[in-house]
Amino acid sequence: MPAMPGAEKITIVIPVFNNERILRASYHSLATFFNERVNDFELIFVDDGSTDQCGATLDELAKADARVRVRHLESNRGQQIAIGAGLELVNSGTAITTDIDLPIVFDDLLALERKLHEGYELVMGKRQKSNHAKAYRRWGSSLVNFGVRILYQNRITDFGCSSAAISAPLLARFRNDSMPRWSMKLALVLLSKKYCEIPVRIDENEKLQSPYSLRKLIFLAFSILVYRICKYPFLLRSAAQRKSRQKSEN
Repeated sequence: MPAMPGAEKITIVIPVFNNERILRASYHSLATFFNERVNDFELIFVDDGSTDQCGATLDELAKADARVRVRHLESNRGQQIAIGAGLELVNSGTAITTDIDLPIVFDDLLALERKLHEGYELVMGKRQKSNHAKAYRRWGSSLVNFGVRILYQNRITDFGCSSAAISAPLLARFRNDSMPRWSMKLALVLLSKKYCEIPVRIDENEKLQSPYSLRKLIFLAFSILVYRICKYPFLLRSAAQRKSRQKSEN
């Protein structure tokens, strides 16, 4: 696939936590792939309070490659908050999120970005469900998805997939909004005017492990409920303010 001529800048946001062993290899894979296919890109790594040498390694990479930026979090805040911290640094163009172990086929990452040009503000990856997944993950995921549909009237079928593409307008809206970052996927869906999910392929070289343990699934379900009860009045005000701005602009 040739480079994308005239395309806007693409920023890839990757959370990192104690991944020193694979960090350099993942960086080189990402840099090589996007260098061959995208005219203008950068990599933002968010060190989520790592206790190994990830922070120092990332600083070395940033010093050697001007396309690399690093944000260090003082303590481990979790994948979702780390992704949000990285998205806050994206100041132009679109963003793609993925994991440091690079579980998704790279071409599908660009497929997410291309789908934005059909008028979507948010395009999320949807992985093929595995029959080998533990029962609590299958049932837990179904219950979480059902809860989101009931509480928010929104549909997300794969909470565990961190790969997504976010448009520049949605990024700007996200940076100006004080919405909690407990679930980045839900936060972006609620801020998006138009979103969708498309299938993405799992890299056959990777043994994909769900990031959601039973404890994390319970916390996710709880946070979604608390999010709705405690924060929804703010979301209503935020939506009203956006509508008011749109009317004044027209």
